[in-house]
Amino acid sequence: RTVRIFGRPDERRDALQFLHGAVQELAQLRAECFLLQAKVLKDLRADRSLLENLAHACRITEHHRLYGSSLNVWAREQEIELFRSSLSERGWLRRPVVQVAIGTADLCGLCMCEFDESTCQLEGCGHRFCTACLKGALSNPDGTSFPVACPQPLADAGGMCRQPLVWRDLVLLCSPEVLARVKGIAVDTFVRERKAEALYCPKPGCNHILKPPQPLPEHGGEQRRLGGLLSHCELCNFTYCLQCTEKMGESQGVHWGCTCLEVQRDGDPGVKRHRSHIVNEFLTLRCPRCKRAFDDYSGCAALTCDNCNCGFCAKCFEDCGTDAHAHCNDCTGPPFPHIRRVPVGYFLSTPDFHHKNLALASYRVQEYLDSLAPDLRKAVFEACRADFTGRPGGDLDVKA
Repeated sequence: RTVRIFGRPDERRDALQFLHGAVQELAQLRAECFLLQAKVLKDLRADRSLLENLAHACRITEHHRLYGSSLNVWAREQEIELFRSSLSERGWLRRPVVQVAIGTADLCGLCMCEFDESTCQLEGCGHRFCTACLKGALSNPDGTSFPVACPQPLADAGGMCRQPLVWRDLVLLCSPEVLARVKGIAVDTFVRERKAEALYCPKPGCNHILKPPQPLPEHGGEQRRLGGLLSHCELCNFTYCLQCTEKMGESQGVHWGCTCLEVQRDGDPGVKRHRSHIVNEFLTLRCPRCKRAFDDYSGCAALTCDNCNCGFCAKCFEDCGTDAHAHCNDCTGPPFPHIRRVPVGYFLSTPDFHHKNLALASYRVQEYLDSLAPDLRKAVFEACRADFTGRPGGDLDVKA
């Protein structure tokens, strides 16, 4: 069976580590089936504590279950042998008939003993079994072998019958819970083996079956028009881009106007972190003391923050205490190369204010981009392209 893990990268990593540990622990266990005497079964059904106490004494506390005359146990090797010895000492084990040919008509093909009073003959292949044995064999389908097949050993074929059971036999022998599991395994098998015909909805817990979309065109303009490799789920009423969902590890919707590559690039945690830093630190005007953002400017270069009462200069953004007028009267702007100086005095026009901030942001952003590795720099530049255009004063002058 396939295990699908969703969530943030750290959550998926923790879940994967847990699954690896569980698999290693389960690998130490093995399954064993004990056939019990008919007279013992009546006592065990009347008093379940008899079996529980024996299993607990053999350190088998959870993984044991009685199906008809079969007692299925899942434990470590030494615990299995201790349990077998305890069952034998109490005379609970059924002794199988020895030295018989496989496939003998007078013996049950599962327990290799003479038939119980209640037997069942399969409709498809005609093989007969003890009803309790067959119910036990069909009680825990795990999906490793599908379709559910006849377990009768065949001497001539050197293996098992393996003819699929008809649905009528399954309905007569299995509980509603087991039938539901068989249906689920059938669906899982179909989806796994026919990926071109069906797939699961990518939303965790939905499991609705979707029809795979047509292949995505290679042309970027066509990808932007379509909005991705799309498949619509009627159950959760959402259209998913399957390619972005698979690449990014979480459900991604339709993205008209963007290619899958652009969406995946913008959704990369590293690219998102750098873009957030650029927008917040270089493209947003902030008070130099409390870092509160502001966007209004009226012409006087001596500004006062309405949050912390900091007086600062609109030309170079220096913290001047509570009053920036004395500083602003002599300031000509930040001392960075390639940034045009502004006139001295208290007044700075709004266009000059915006042009000065645009030049300063361009210088700082370019310096930051140049510090990144070439591939990452290009990805961050593309992710910020829309942020660099249409700013007050024009577009940023930066290059990838």
